[in-house]
Amino acid sequence: MAKPNLTDHDISILAKIKDPEATTNPRVKVDSTLQSDPNVTGDEYESAKTLELDAIRKVAKKDKFGLPLEPSAEDTEILLRYLSALVERYPKYASARNNRVQAIRTIHGDDLLIAPKSSGGDQSDVIKRKEAAGLALDDLATGIRLLTASSMEMPISPRSAQTLANLHTQKATILNITSKLLSKSPPNSTTSLIIPVIERSNNGTEAELKTANDFADQVHLEFQLGAWYGNELAEKMVTATNPMAKLCGEIVSGAMRKEIEGLSGGT
Repeated sequence: MAKPNLTDHDISILAKIKDPEATTNPRVKVDSTLQSDPNVTGDEYESAKTLELDAIRKVAKKDKFGLPLEPSAEDTEILLRYLSALVERYPKYASARNNRVQAIRTIHGDDLLIAPKSSGGDQSDVIKRKEAAGLALDDLATGIRLLTASSMEMPISPRSAQTLANLHTQKATILNITSKLLSKSPPNSTTSLIIPVIERSNNGTEAELKTANDFADQVHLEFQLGAWYGNELAEKMVTATNPMAKLCGEIVSGAMRKEIEGLSGGT
């Protein structure tokens, strides 16, 4: 089983999270005086932000009561094209990459890393899904790399923290669904990954995620990082995806089953 491929920054954060003397919910340090985005600043940032919001508003619709409606497939495809143009114009603007991943998830589902069952004939949908999966993984990795500070003690802007929280949580969600689908597939099942999933650390090492357990370990790490940057969903999922907690639960369940069987056998 491959171990999660941790960067030095990840290791520092995890050490702080696991420190019994640390605060109950350790969080990244934020500084509202910092540039919202460390890579896209000044007029460029304002332009990128305006184009991003305009793209989202163009496809946002409301019902007669003023409540937001779920975007249609066509609207989401339009949004994806707008965001792709924005990323091409501002490749270092991580927020657009985060929103593009969200659009890809809306179109292809959180199971986009799993190859669809082969139906023969036209493979255009498979090719499109494979391209989408590769694009999503690249956006997640690039967005996280662009905004992650070189040291866990280094403060970042509130906007950067929010974007990092969303990137890690989106990544965790996709990997979590992948792990569950792989774990539920029978030994001779045709369930497989649509593309290789490679985790790269900042020292250049690589680890390929292949099995359900590989993905589960990475899921827990990503939720921990999402929680570190302030995502509330990630905070809740840290405990739910803790491998040790799962193991303890399995041990307790096993012991209870034996106890019940013993009682049944004694009657």
